[in-house]
Amino acid sequence: MTYGYAGSILRIDLTDESVSRTPTSEYARDLLGGRAINAKLMFEESEAGVSAFDPGNPVIIGAGLLVGSGVMGAVRHEITTRSPEQIPEGFGNVGSGGTFGPEMKYAGYDHMVIKGKAKKPIYIHIENDEISFRDASALWGKGVFETNRLIR
Repeated sequence: MTYGYAGSILRIDLTDESVSRTPTSEYARDLLGGRAINAKLMFEESEAGVSAFDPGNPVIIGAGLLVGSGVMGAVRHEITTRSPEQIPEGFGNVGSGGTFGPEMKYAGYDHMVIKGKAKKPIYIHIENDEISFRDASALWGKGVFETNRLIR
């Protein structure tokens, strides 16, 4: 991690199951950390008039500079998208803790931009540089704990 960044922004399109990567450095010179870069990505990736449930509405996940560094408590990540909770629908941002942020950084990604709509239930499997889309039909309707147990 150079200066707190893992180095890449992962872009995932669920519609055609494609992935691409862009360097975080394109954003890091002007913006600091997870929430600020998420906001910039949101405004770049969003189209006017897209509703919260539209496949063109991105879900952006970003981890801050200290996440994954070993600093105690530095485990937060931000999720940014157009929210249906606001009237009118607008920019929504929420923070969360746990292992997702550090694991995303260990895999080499500072942010993930997820767009599109899958043709069938799938989940995204990320292991280092390998990204795959796996069938989630058998997981449909299962609870959080059972799903977590089954995909590990």
